[in-house]
Amino acid sequence: MTQTHAGKYECKCVLPPPLAMCGPTVGYEDVAASHVQPLPAPDAPNYLWWRYNLAQYLGGAWYSFLEEGKCPHTPAAAAAAPLQLANNSSNTNTGDSCYWRVVDVRKRVRKNCTDAIIQAAVQSVHPDCFGACKQPRNVTSPCWIECFFSTLMGKTSAHEVYDPSHALNTTLLHGAFLQSFADPEHQGCPPV
Repeated sequence: MTQTHAGKYECKCVLPPPLAMCGPTVGYEDVAASHVQPLPAPDAPNYLWWRYNLAQYLGGAWYSFLEEGKCPHTPAAAAAAPLQLANNSSNTNTGDSCYWRVVDVRKRVRKNCTDAIIQAAVQSVHPDCFGACKQPRNVTSPCWIECFFSTLMGKTSAHEVYDPSHALNTTLLHGAFLQSFADPEHQGCPPV
């Protein structure tokens, strides 16, 4: 479970109980497995069904990299604080070890640019649905949101478990995401 408090990212470990602040180790969550239960009620709002179905549709993993576990930047400091492999049941950091480091930054892009590329890819599949909305470019309008999720996972995904045979192939989404890291002259996002 993550949240932002006073501008700082915080992680609260749910498993094993009780709820506690996460330690410095790298946190991991299997997204599909963690969103299996409870199944939304038949009359639940659309967004609850979409959240449930998205976890099953996309799967994937969530990793939490907390500042407290970050390795020092300099080679000498990194050698003095060797990278550790630890089980996530430890919620303490002795201060003499670290758990993750940035090895290479190839390109950073703004989220809104990546979002726009992914949204355009999804819109290209069913342009008539989006075009029928009163505000076809307003990504917060109920009509646009309904078109987006119906295109991704099928029309029934708003009120029942989605049918994979009616879902958009995820290779389109993966391709759009990767496209955002291409050079701007190749329709990618500018670096930040």
